Amino acid sequence: MVNVADQSIAPASTQSIALASTQSIAPASSTTVRRTNARLVLTELWASEAGDTVTANELMELTGLTRATVLAVCDDLVRLGWLQESSGVAAVTTGATAGRPPRRFSFCAGAGYVVGVDVGDASIRVAVADLRGGIIGRARRQAGFAADQGAEREVAIRQVIAAALADAEIPASSVRVISFGLAAPVRPSGGTPAAAHGTYWSRMQLDPSAVLAGRPDWQHWLVLVNNDANLAALAAGAHGEADPHGDYVVLLSGERFGAGIVAGGRLLLGRDGGAGDLHFLELISGVGDQKGLAATARRLWTATPGAASSLAVFEAARAGDLAATAAVRALADRLARVVAALASLLNPERVIVAGAVAASLSQLIDLCRQRLPDYAQLPPEVTASALGGDIVLLGAIQAGIKQLAEGALDRPAKALAG
Repeated sequence: MVNVADQSIAPASTQSIALASTQSIAPASSTTVRRTNARLVLTELWASEAGDTVTANELMELTGLTRATVLAVCDDLVRLGWLQESSGVAAVTTGATAGRPPRRFSFCAGAGYVVGVDVGDASIRVAVADLRGGIIGRARRQAGFAADQGAEREVAIRQVIAAALADAEIPASSVRVISFGLAAPVRPSGGTPAAAHGTYWSRMQLDPSAVLAGRPDWQHWLVLVNNDANLAALAAGAHGEADPHGDYVVLLSGERFGAGIVAGGRLLLGRDGGAGDLHFLELISGVGDQKGLAATARRLWTATPGAASSLAVFEAARAGDLAATAAVRALADRLARVVAALASLLNPERVIVAGAVAASLSQLIDLCRQRLPDYAQLPPEVTASALGGDIVLLGAIQAGIKQLAEGALDRPAKALAG
């Protein structure tokens, strides 16, 4: 099991691709130079848009390498399965002279696949994505497992993974990494610490090997495990909702508040991975516990007949219902106090309110912004994430892609793609 939450959260496509193995793609005397050159070329092509092809001339401009070097490295990467060469455009003619069509290369996003798993308190979500992060298959199941039902949870997660693979219509042999997001702290070295108070962390613990047990065709997958809020922060940086090199907080706000904290482009974890757990909210006046906006909205709305979900509060408030509007104002004040506490401790540029409920929070966010100066000396910008309930899944996929990119040439893509 690998934990990658303590890495830089910049998108994988902007990261250098580490070539750290002993497998050489060139004679030993030039290995270091050849690896550096391969890193430059593969990084540029990995960052290209789906369907794009890049010519040798374009790669020369992007990397500063000579034509001979670019073509030699591209040939190596084609051989290893990371790139493919297309036939190029028709030859250009000038009078009676025909020009040779340029050699064009593209990144093989289907050289492998990543499985992202969001194991939440209320649901299990799984998505399968290619190496550019394009989702090709999904599955979901409502959850809500008690502490003594760990085996049932493992079976349920296994079933949802299998359903997502079936939806993606890919064989398990083409998957390269599975990346889990848990609603509990994850130590930098792996594992969930024991909480001094309460049982929530222990209830959310997961043994990935038990999930994969009984499926021999899954045993070759690289396994990553990270905290869900940290993965949400990774997704926010990768999908343009925050500067991946800056200072921001992603606040998961559904059933339970949890924060992914980014300072100077790096996730803050703490000794045991609990930096963003926010247990201290129990001590904040006007907050009093860690319950998120969705859970608190349901509590405020329980007196209203027929209100089946937290979204009913926000819908009713938008329609002008006085009781719902009062509830939303109370939620906005609660959120402002939470954001002010984070601002006092961390001084972020932005706090991004995230989760499935975020799409319904425009009115609440506006009210929070109005209240925030009453509580915070240096109020950050407060926004709602547009990534919805997928934000942890997208972060899990991004974590998997980053891990693969950092060792992209350790093993040939063709050998893993079958």
